[in-house]
Amino acid sequence: MELIDKVIQFSGKSVPLKLVAKVMGKDYQFVRIGIAEGHLPIGCSFKMPGSNSYTTYISPKLLYEYTGHIVTEEEIDEFNKNTK
Repeated sequence: MELIDKVIQFSGKSVPLKLVAKVMGKDYQFVRIGIAEGHLPIGCSFKMPGSNSYTTYISPKLLYEYTGHIVTEEEIDEFNKNTK
């Protein structure tokens, strides 16, 4: 187990696409397509059966490993609350 796993407690909550885009300074479509096409190793994306829409999971831990930015559960909750 890496040291980072012992120091930072990552939640299992998905980080919202638009929050990731803000962290990375990119458009959310860049993030969505990057994950779907396997270019951004921060989560996974699946096309929903019978639909043109995708569902995406973005891991707080993988996002930290890729960007160095720690997204807390509280930050996710606050972002979700303010974007509804």
